[in-house]
Amino acid sequence: VVGFYGFMAPAGTPKDVVAKLSDAFGQVMQSPDVKSRMVSQGADPAFLGADDFAKFLAAEMPRWADAVKKSGAKLD
Repeated sequence: VVGFYGFMAPAGTPKDVVAKLSDAFGQVMQSPDVKSRMVSQGADPAFLGADDFAKFLAAEMPRWADAVKKSGAKLD
């Protein structure tokens, strides 16, 4: 199991705003300082743009929902 971080915007956020935010996060992730700090903390820095991240989540969420359901895990 590999963890990840992602940023999301509220539903209905204009596409140009999402694109601008995605571009900004992409630039930050290219920063050598940011990359080295992440690696020093055990991360494997990678960046997915807004569309690719949406596809990633669409594929992963059902898989993990099924795993949780099968496990019988419950929120307290």
